[in-house]
Amino acid sequence: MGINIIVTKANDELYLELNIFFNYGLIILGILAFLFNSFFSYIIWKEELWKQSIQFVFQILISGSGIAYGLRNIIVGTINLTMFDSSILSYDFIICKIKSVIDVLILAIFVTSFGYRMVSFIFLIRFPFFFKNYLDNIKNNKYIVIFTLFMVIIGDIFYTCDISHSKGNKNCNIYSFVGPTFENLFMGLVILAIVVSMPIFIYGFYNVRKLSLDGTTKNNVIRLSNYMNVTYVIFWVVPFIAITISFFFRADRFLIGLFYDVCVFSLGIVAVVDFIIAFLFNKQVKDAAMTLLKQKNRIISITKSRN
Repeated sequence: MGINIIVTKANDELYLELNIFFNYGLIILGILAFLFNSFFSYIIWKEELWKQSIQFVFQILISGSGIAYGLRNIIVGTINLTMFDSSILSYDFIICKIKSVIDVLILAIFVTSFGYRMVSFIFLIRFPFFFKNYLDNIKNNKYIVIFTLFMVIIGDIFYTCDISHSKGNKNCNIYSFVGPTFENLFMGLVILAIVVSMPIFIYGFYNVRKLSLDGTTKNNVIRLSNYMNVTYVIFWVVPFIAITISFFFRADRFLIGLFYDVCVFSLGIVAVVDFIIAFLFNKQVKDAAMTLLKQKNRIISITKSRN
């Protein structure tokens, strides 16, 4: 009885959120995601980077959802450690329904914004004229944000309206509440996204290698490109392919739910490393961060000297 290293309930149904290491991981990733994304958002807002490039508009959405996602992981991990038990076979429908709806909203904003940023990066590299004159426009920023949030909210409402009300045992995660219509549509969108995006990102990777830039700048651009592609493949493509395959082979619904939980965890890693990579290889971000840190250190030094 209790939470331990197992991932099954007393009736042998799979549920990853019972695992103690999974929950400690959620809490640690949640704290780091909250801190890093809060600082990243502050940098973008304070230094008005969002006026310099549409990339930072997408980053605001990513970091904003990253903050919410970090808080979500801290709360969920703590609740799982203190309240969940392997002897519990089903959970409060209303509470878990609300949790699932919030999860879908946060993850959809995070994943969609991350995808937009990757695509815009490819346009920046391969079609700089089009990017600068049509995409990278301050007037477009508010429309992009409004459109993104509108589409995500519509999708979340659809998920809510199609939620499964079956009386069978449910885990307190996204998949346990997925309705049949939303599930079929979601799988279709995942397959379409993978089929369309893979050639685009391979094309972008090829063009990054051909850039005519000085050594340091080119290396940083290549590293950013590599980070985006590796992140995309490992933390998005692989988990969702596992979900899709298990869906088409009609795997046990609790196994599919476990893959969803793995995907949720993997995106938590992305929410943490995103700022680290930007700080290391994006000169604008690094310069702005160092400026703010130096200002803070100067204020602290002055305060101490007065005392």
